Amino acid sequence: MKQRLIASGLHFLASAAVISVFIMLVYFIWYVYPYNIVYSALDVIKIVVGVDLVLGPLLTLVIYNVAKPRTELARDVSIIICFQLVALFWGVYNTYVVRPVFAVYYDGTIYTVTPRDVDLSQLNSSLSAPGILGSATLVYAEDVKNWEEIVTIYEKITDGGKGIMYSTGRYLPVTGHEEEILKQNMGHDYINKVIDKQVLDRFIQHHGKELSEFIYYPLVSGIQGGEGVFVLDKQSMEVVDVFK
Repeated sequence: MKQRLIASGLHFLASAAVISVFIMLVYFIWYVYPYNIVYSALDVIKIVVGVDLVLGPLLTLVIYNVAKPRTELARDVSIIICFQLVALFWGVYNTYVVRPVFAVYYDGTIYTVTPRDVDLSQLNSSLSAPGILGSATLVYAEDVKNWEEIVTIYEKITDGGKGIMYSTGRYLPVTGHEEEILKQNMGHDYINKVIDKQVLDRFIQHHGKELSEFIYYPLVSGIQGGEGVFVLDKQSMEVVDVFK
């Protein structure tokens, strides 16, 4: 029994190390705050942790027996590890492909999009999609400039296509468009009216700044249209928080 406990304990520690790397990747890169409020990876993480951190070491405790032939013991442990790896790869894939890649400012609203919402291959040369170690980026969606573009966009939408906010070819860096973005923010006076005072007090305490030092925009998350309020730092134009 002692050998089983040792083997199971070592298996648990190894699994915990791998899971820790996975969770850090999710919450410190792919779903960095406040995007983890908009897009939850918790359900996937629960499954991966349940399989890799609980079931794997538990099965090792059950099957590990030094009296078994070495080849049989190695086979049994290998099967468990393969099962864990399948669960881990499934979790990595599913959190990666639905991670937020851009927060898109368009016409007074910010839309968060995932790789499944947009065609990343159409990005212009001034931008690139976040890589495997990249986080979501705030971008500016260029509006239509002439009647021909309006007709083209309208025809795409009526044929089941998506609006400008999902047209990656129109995405531009925020730099150079700060004034246009600032013009249409909701204003801190409006936020004072629509957001609970306790929520705002916690927000001020957490960031150490007054409401007037931030700008606020309606948030639409993905094609499904989850809603909220995105908060940007007025000076840096960086996404700092979200009210849901």
